[in-house]
Amino acid sequence: MKNILKYILTITLFLHATSCDTDFLNVTPQDRMTDNAVWSDPNLVEAFVNEMYRGLNHGIRELMAGSLADESHFIHNYGSAQVVQSNLTPSDIGAWNRGDFSEFRWIELYTRIRQVNMFFENIDEVPFDNEAWRDRLKGEAHFLRGYFYHNLVRLHGGVPIIDKTFGLDDDFLVPRNTLAESIQFIVDEADAAAALLPVTHEDAADIGRATKGAALALKSRILLYAASDLYNDPSWAGGYANPELIAYTSGDRTARWQAAKDAAKAVIDLNIYSLQDTDDPQKDYTDLFLLKDSEEAIFSRFFIKSRGWEDGALPGLANGPNGYHNWGGNTPIQELVDDYELTDGSKFDWSNPAHAAAPYEDRDPRFYASILYDQ
Repeated sequence: MKNILKYILTITLFLHATSCDTDFLNVTPQDRMTDNAVWSDPNLVEAFVNEMYRGLNHGIRELMAGSLADESHFIHNYGSAQVVQSNLTPSDIGAWNRGDFSEFRWIELYTRIRQVNMFFENIDEVPFDNEAWRDRLKGEAHFLRGYFYHNLVRLHGGVPIIDKTFGLDDDFLVPRNTLAESIQFIVDEADAAAALLPVTHEDAADIGRATKGAALALKSRILLYAASDLYNDPSWAGGYANPELIAYTSGDRTARWQAAKDAAKAVIDLNIYSLQDTDDPQKDYTDLFLLKDSEEAIFSRFFIKSRGWEDGALPGLANGPNGYHNWGGNTPIQELVDDYELTDGSKFDWSNPAHAAAPYEDRDPRFYASILYDQ
């Protein structure tokens, strides 16, 4: 009987103690940071921006984007057939639905854009001791948001411009902006980034971050697209009811070419980039892809070898020829091969007897660095 009373008393005391103290339910997560923690610590804010860089992804994967266009043929399919055969449907977008194409996928890009918008809604309240640090992170965020929108526009034309985070009670039915408005937003983001970013990063730990040159180059690229045939003639889409979403429907195209030229000149005028010239054009071209740093590189994505498949960057294995124990996945089509000019700048032509007799002689040095051919 005494033992029973002792156990009852022990249980009663335990329940009383736990019922009075509920602090153990309010614990700080050990696997993530709270909003308050992030926006009160400049180092955590930088880590937040660092994570946003992963949204850039990269173009080196088993299935290359060139195999979804008119440059190469992917022999393993993986959804590429639906794209190149124009068999896409709303329920089957083929390879574009693959996770390794996240830099083009609508949901991933708008998730990244939301991160940038959250950054701008909080960054001015963060207690930075060094305002230059705050400005650099702002510049990087402008660059990233511009880059994410530039990838959206490349695939979809005009898209909804979202520059704030949404609450559960907000209206999510935002209409698409026109192509012209979407491109102007990217240009504005690039200009804002260029005004805040350094020309170069002095600290080696910052290599790979956006710079003024990267922002200006992004502006140059999107303005070149803006002046192109694709964005200035909606007739390719037939009787599409909203041509303003896929092309310019007014304005001066000559002025668009001039804007693209001026933007490219702004990058050149920084005087920090130049073409590598060792009197061996084939090596110079190859080095652009093999060197850790190059005087030609404006903005580069860096990889860690040990990550392997996690980064999805195994270009040699995925694309090297089968005879070298690789997979030969992305095979150049003949039209791409024929597009390599001769060394005198003239166009290769199979109807020219001299060209046809020796089709792989005296070609652009980049041909020999890129194409495996029969001799």
